[in-house]
This record gives sequence, C-alpha cells and structure tokens, in this order.
Amino acid sequence: GRLDVDNFERDDESDGSPAVFRKTGSIRIGNGDLDHRLGPRELHRVANSSESSAFSLQLYAGPIETYSVFEERSGVRRLVTATCDLELPLF
Repeated sequence: GRLDVDNFERDDESDGSPAVFRKTGSIRIGNGDLDHRLGPRELHRVANSSESSAFSLQLYAGPIETYSVFEERSGVRRLVTATCDLELPLF
C-alpha cells in the first residue's frame, strides 16, 4: 500500500482560540519509505489512498505524555493523555 501525507505548520498563538494551520506540502510514502517531523509546530495528516492495507509506525525520541488532536471540521483542539507501556516484553 501507500500513504499520502499532508504537512502543516501551526500559525496561531496556541492561546485556546481555534487553531490556524498552513499546508506546507504533500508527499506519498510507499513500502519502506521514511518521513519525519522536525519541530513541535509541524503537523501531519496521514491517509491510506491505496486499495490495499498500509501501516504507519511512529517512533519518538522519548515518551510523549500529552499531545494535541485537531478536529478539522470544527477547528477545535483538544489535549489527549497518552498511555504507554515502557517495559514491553520481547516475547
């Protein structure tokens, strides 16, 4: 499969008002391809545009305890608390 990635940057002041985003580009990721984020104001939307299954594995330098989710239709941003098991068994 393949994944289409739309990249955005946040242009508002993060003061609780509706979030404002600016699209900075798009790429198509195929089997074995890599993509990355450079900073906390860079955002992305990933969609499977193929007729077959496609998976995305997201890796971070350290645990992320909370992150923002943006509801595109309403313009509402909400904070989400992540759950993480740092001691994953190998088998």
